[in-house]
Amino acid sequence: MIGVDVCSVERIKTVWLKNKKQFEERLLTRTERAAEKKWTAEKLARRWALKEATAKALGTGIGARYGFHDIQTGHDAHGRPVISVQGFEGIQASVSDDLGIAVAFVLINE
Repeated sequence: MIGVDVCSVERIKTVWLKNKKQFEERLLTRTERAAEKKWTAEKLARRWALKEATAKALGTGIGARYGFHDIQTGHDAHGRPVISVQGFEGIQASVSDDLGIAVAFVLINE
């Protein structure tokens, strides 16, 4: 199963700056918030894209069956993205941002 998402950093920044705490609590799990001490619009856009791409790979999109808090994101010691969703193993992902756009690609082996 494959999922891809593209996200505007500026759009995330606009919403985030209106109410940082509320936006971060909506998007990020408690573990994700604790792991990162300084969020930026680019980091948040990458997380948004990863979670959206994961939900698309699961065939649902955010909200239909999985919410932002059902998808845990982070990175390993080498900086590679790590995603966990209860009931799924072997989730692979790539994420990047450039020129104000964040993009994520997720592959879930069935």
